[in-house]
Amino acid sequence: MTLRSVGEWKTVTQACDALGLSRQAIGDWLKKPGAEKYVRNRKGRRELHWPGFPTWRDQQLQGESREKPAADPRKLQTADAELRRALADAEMAELKVTQLRGEMVSDADATAEITRFCERVRATILSIPSRYQTEILDLRTIPEAGQALRRIAAGILTDLERDAGGTSDTADLKPAASSTAA
Repeated sequence: MTLRSVGEWKTVTQACDALGLSRQAIGDWLKKPGAEKYVRNRKGRRELHWPGFPTWRDQQLQGESREKPAADPRKLQTADAELRRALADAEMAELKVTQLRGEMVSDADATAEITRFCERVRATILSIPSRYQTEILDLRTIPEAGQALRRIAAGILTDLERDAGGTSDTADLKPAASSTAA
C-alpha cells in the first residue's frame, strides 16, 4: 500500500492552518531526513500527505524528547545549594564591608549604648529632688512654679544632651516673656 492510496494531500498553506505552524516552520520540517516520503510536487506546488506528515512530525518530536535525558534531581539540588551558598557569601561580604566602613553597629554595642543612656536618665531623674528643692521651696504662685519647672526640665535636658554629645531644642521649655511678669 502506498501513501497515494491512503489519506489525502494538503497544500503547505492548508498544513500550516491545520498544524498551527508558519510556512517557515513547515519548510524547516520538510528539510529533515525522512520528510521526503510525505511530500510531493504537483503543478509546481508542494503538497503534504495527510495524516502521514503530521504523524511523522509527532514521532520526530517524541523521539527528540526521548533523546534528551531528564535532568538529574541530585544535580539540580546541588546547583540550587551552590547558588544559595554564593548568594549568602555575597550578602556576608556586603555586611562585612558595611561594618568596616563604620556604617553598622553590632547588637551588643547598640544595647550597651542604650543601657548607658537609660542609666543616665534614671540617675538624673532620681537627683531632681535634691538638686532643685531649694529652687521651688519659696514659690508662691502657680506661674512661678511653672517657670521653675520649665527651667529645671531645660537644665536636665541640657545635662543629658551634653553627656550624650548631642544638642537639643529646649526653646519650648524656656519661660515665655508674658509669664515672667507675674
